[in-house]
Amino acid sequence: MRESWPHAPPHYFTPRGIYMITAATLHRKPLFDSRAKLDLICDTTFELAKSYALILQAWAFFPNHYHLD
Repeated sequence: MRESWPHAPPHYFTPRGIYMITAATLHRKPLFDSRAKLDLICDTTFELAKSYALILQAWAFFPNHYHLD
């Protein structure tokens, strides 16, 4: 049996919805610890958003996590 986790509320999907996505690296290890690595995750994210016709309104990338709106 899986215990509930207060930081994981139910996820609802609706067409044309606005979503906030937050993710962290495993054990919050700073994998994106250089400008080149941060540029890579930014560029890849923007390319994927474009290819799926997603509109990013805000974003923030850090060495161990990111946020997308």
